[in-house]
Amino acid sequence: MEEENKRLLLVLLGGAHSLDRYLFLVLPFVLGPFVSDFTTSVKTIGSWREQAFLFMAKCTAQYRKNVHIGKINEDAALNNFATFSMVARCPKTISLGACTSSASPAVRSRVPHVEAGVGAIVTQAKTNVLYGTKGLKLLKKGFSPQTALETMLRDDPDRETRQVIIIDNHGRTAAFTGKNTIDWKGNLIGKNYVVAGNMLAGSKVIEAMAQAFESSEGELAERLMKALEAGQESGGDKRGKTSAALLVMSKEQKETRPLIDLRVDEHPDPVNELRRIFENFKKGNVCQQ
Repeated sequence: MEEENKRLLLVLLGGAHSLDRYLFLVLPFVLGPFVSDFTTSVKTIGSWREQAFLFMAKCTAQYRKNVHIGKINEDAALNNFATFSMVARCPKTISLGACTSSASPAVRSRVPHVEAGVGAIVTQAKTNVLYGTKGLKLLKKGFSPQTALETMLRDDPDRETRQVIIIDNHGRTAAFTGKNTIDWKGNLIGKNYVVAGNMLAGSKVIEAMAQAFESSEGELAERLMKALEAGQESGGDKRGKTSAALLVMSKEQKETRPLIDLRVDEHPDPVNELRRIFENFKKGNVCQQ
């Protein structure tokens, strides 16, 4: 993007020089027959020059506004994930993770986004994956979660249909629940975690998740799993249950694959199925039915 801005600046500067040459070398001869003296000609040219440069400045400003991070558009918003989710950080290992469950299938494919050493983001409700991909890019550039979130929301005309939660590698957090998401909806921010949900059985869902996370100990994946189970036991998604996912990235594995990436795309009891898979994963066994 920086290279594009440089190229744009060179084009504009070249255009400016060409404009000056045209205005002050050619136009006096064109205007000669229509104005009484040279002073009037120069004043007329100066006025045109000012208007031309104002137009170029407006074009430049609009260009920079649009290319800052790219527009959040509807092309990436293909699914409505009424969901309960959590993003969290382990201060000891600096691992980052997310857990999520929904009545929609394949929640792992679009909702959680985690990058080791950077942050964890969940984008849900009228889900737009760009909040995950662009959000992580902004965090890598040094944006705080709150600034990154505000930057993306500003470029999104449908921001009020979104629900987004973020935690970064330093434990800083941000959350947004749009007013047009479906009740019950809301979010909670705690120490080293953020939890949120929409179209839930009630506030008790995310409250139970927060309590389960805070009261548990051990590895981040286990704490996230317990939070997800607590949310489901408290009612979860009021439409039903179909899919669930658990994703954890370790700082030590920054350039490799996730530490844990487990998913249940479609199942009548996805959270319990995810627990079964998780237990077998920890044992290193072939999954038992």
